[in-house]
Amino acid sequence: MRLAVNGGSTLWAPLGRNDTIHSVVVGMVTYRIMWRDADGNGFVSEGDSFSVAGDRAPLPSRSTFEFGLKWLESWISHAFWSTG
Repeated sequence: MRLAVNGGSTLWAPLGRNDTIHSVVVGMVTYRIMWRDADGNGFVSEGDSFSVAGDRAPLPSRSTFEFGLKWLESWISHAFWSTG
C-alpha cells in the first residue's frame, strides 16, 4: 500500500493484518490505515474496506489524498479524495 498527501508520499509498505492499524508518516504527519477483511479469507478481495485517519486528529484540511494498493507490480486499486 502507499499513501500520498499533497504530493508527498510514503514508500510502499505491507498492508498488515485484518483489523490492525498500520501507522505511516507523510511529511511530518502520522496517519492510520486500517483494512477490514469482509469475508475473513485473509486476502484483499471485493467487499473489503480500508480507512485512512489522522493519528488522534482529523485529516488535515485543504489536502488531497491518494491511497493505492499494488500486488506484485500491478495496481489493484486507487482512491483519491480531498478535504475542505
